[in-house]
Amino acid sequence: MSLEQIRSLYASMGERLDQARKRLGRALTLSDKILVAHSENFTTQPWDRGKATLRLRVDRVGLQDATAQMALLQFMQSGRARVAVPSAIHCDHLIRAESGAAADLARAIQENQEVYDFLHSVAQKHGIEFWKPGAGIIHQVTLENYAFPGGLIIGADSHTPNGGGLGMLAIGVGGVDCGEVMAGLPWEVLHPRMVGVGLTGKLSGWTAPKDVITYLCTLLTIGRSKPTRKRSTTRSSRSTWTRWSLTSWGRTRRISGVRSADSPPTRRPTAGHQDRTCR
Repeated sequence: MSLEQIRSLYASMGERLDQARKRLGRALTLSDKILVAHSENFTTQPWDRGKATLRLRVDRVGLQDATAQMALLQFMQSGRARVAVPSAIHCDHLIRAESGAAADLARAIQENQEVYDFLHSVAQKHGIEFWKPGAGIIHQVTLENYAFPGGLIIGADSHTPNGGGLGMLAIGVGGVDCGEVMAGLPWEVLHPRMVGVGLTGKLSGWTAPKDVITYLCTLLTIGRSKPTRKRSTTRSSRSTWTRWSLTSWGRTRRISGVRSADSPPTRRPTAGHQDRTCR
């Protein structure tokens, strides 16, 4: 996305956001502002959280070498000569880390030359930026080269939200979504519900910010499942390790939780979370 396009987006925000405040009758969060600014038609767009399907105009699309293949084949069916929005292909996922950077890169090129040639040729034909093998990891390249405050990026890579570090909405999606946006269609997504989180106190022991984030995710998603407790405890003078199991989607996940030996747990650890609080 060029500097001129970013300036144009910023110039249009003021009027759009004033309209949104009047319609919604409240102040707007940063996420609200970004969604409103990228709405295809905010005037007619339903805006019920958790119910409305938003139609958004995305600033940029990112693809990696594994997910790009089907996404590009689908895009090519649209018959467009060039992509409708700035897009990039990043060749990083087909490189296996085994022997060292130079050897791994050489092996990946040898094993996947046909894929790289296809991606490169499609990129040249349809005006897509091409980051060759060894040029960098998609989510970091996106953050350093394409992210900007207030923007909206989608990418066929689960680490796309890394771009949010610069105050934008960067969301991981499937290849179909990317193909449709590149073909000129708006991105359709369910209006997300809003969750307010207030943190008090301070982190203890080895607990890291990521533990807090992971635990919040378990409360909102998989944490709603009912864990089946399997006690396997080793006691020491300082802590108690307890192993839990959570059966979900036909498989069993095992995790370990740590708590103070003289303080009973106030909640059960769930899959994907490790309670590392320890004296």
